[in-house]
Amino acid sequence: MTAAGDMTAWDDWLPEDPAARRLLRERAVRLARRAVDVTPVAITGELLAFRLGQEVYALDTRWVREVVPLAALTPVPMTPAYVIGLLHVRGEIYSVLDVQRLFGLPERGLSNRNKAVLLGDGRMAFGLLADEMVGVFRPAAAPAPPPDGLAAFQGGAAWLLGVLPDGTVVLDAAALLGDERLVVKDAAGSMPR
Repeated sequence: MTAAGDMTAWDDWLPEDPAARRLLRERAVRLARRAVDVTPVAITGELLAFRLGQEVYALDTRWVREVVPLAALTPVPMTPAYVIGLLHVRGEIYSVLDVQRLFGLPERGLSNRNKAVLLGDGRMAFGLLADEMVGVFRPAAAPAPPPDGLAAFQGGAAWLLGVLPDGTVVLDAAALLGDERLVVKDAAGSMPR
């Protein structure tokens, strides 16, 4: 492409339907733009990195309670697709969320899905699904703001701190724990007891 919107070299790859072509061109132009705010987010502590499918995600360790094996997961009917079930850990019940489903990402690659990273802030607690732990580290560089396309997933821009140079997606655990949209409520709008 020579300029945003000039996709003549790619015309053979585009669908015949003019509406579909227009939609794809608009998306390409929007994704090609740089984010307006390119101020890197400073990370002051350590990050716990975990793999889910082919992606690596990281969280600030101050919000991580522990990592546990995903032994007996109890499915919960009539919950959003990102809630994959409930996990009982030493007398406490945690809902377990799938980050890929939460962001509306397609599941890619084989997955073990055999661990849960338990997060908590004193008010809210839940687990995030993980295949394996990559490790705990202090990033050498601040994460760059997420690209427009990544930040647009299901309105989850508030849940992302950015992307590290190696491609690790840094999640904002505090924002996840404080987001009322992740609280599953019954039909009357109250939390089930």
